[in-house]
Amino acid sequence: MASYGKKRGGTFQQPGHLGYPNDCIFVFDPAFETFCDEYAKQLAGTKDDPWLLGHFSDNEMPLAQASLRNYFKFPPDDPGFMEARKFLVLRHGPQANAHQITPKDEEDFQQLVVGRYFEVVSRAIRKYDPNHLYLGSRFYGADLRHAAIFRAAGKQSDGNIPLPDPIKEGADWDVFQVDFQRALLIQDIHIPFHDPKAVALALDTGRRLKV
Repeated sequence: MASYGKKRGGTFQQPGHLGYPNDCIFVFDPAFETFCDEYAKQLAGTKDDPWLLGHFSDNEMPLAQASLRNYFKFPPDDPGFMEARKFLVLRHGPQANAHQITPKDEEDFQQLVVGRYFEVVSRAIRKYDPNHLYLGSRFYGADLRHAAIFRAAGKQSDGNIPLPDPIKEGADWDVFQVDFQRALLIQDIHIPFHDPKAVALALDTGRRLKV
């Protein structure tokens, strides 16, 4: 998605990851699927590599539960707006609008967005490399508390690489065990030493070790 976004335009850099307009990924763009297939062709070069574990597709995308409301902020001819409106009309009738969105609508649309992303990306990756794992896009923050995200991702991926400390992020382990049922690979393991004078440590994502 990041590579597609840079080619398409509209993305911007944020601390640690790429930002998207209205916190909405371009998963409903008609050109996204074609881009993924073309981009994944390079994976054929390592499909027989015995030292390769798998492929990691994106980092910290915005997958907020408010996605349904956010897509309604785009112009009416935007593919994301059209998909959001179609979703809402099927549930609330032809006069449906953003004011009628319910928590259930938000959860189900969040699952739709994530499912669409993983379906398109996993299909492209496995087409050109059927021999290695698809490790998904790295989830972070509030993502780790939403079962809808993991229900969708678990159907298409072989695992995930979340932030270094899912417990610190408030992750619900029942979500991983019941809804995801895939492996979690914890990476970027590090333990910063705690120094009260080191203000920069407040921004670190690792555990604190007092000395």
